[in-house]
Amino acid sequence: MRVHHQLVGYNLGTGRAEIAYNIADLKFDEVAKIAGVDDTDPEGALTYPLERDQARAIAEMVNLRLDFDHYDFCFEPMTAIQVRN
Repeated sequence: MRVHHQLVGYNLGTGRAEIAYNIADLKFDEVAKIAGVDDTDPEGALTYPLERDQARAIAEMVNLRLDFDHYDFCFEPMTAIQVRN
């Protein structure tokens, strides 16, 4: 399976994931550095809760506007599933 990444917004009131923005593979190294991904997790397979300044820096890099009044953000992996017939 191939790992892709998203910036995921969790509702401050409910704690539920409600929004997700795909992060282009070409931006992974830069975004992972900002998110604090280290050498022990080279594929970014873990979830990284972000401080506002980290989320803001990532958003600026990938041209997003984030709603900090309603959401906390994490840098998270997702896997692409291949369907076989």
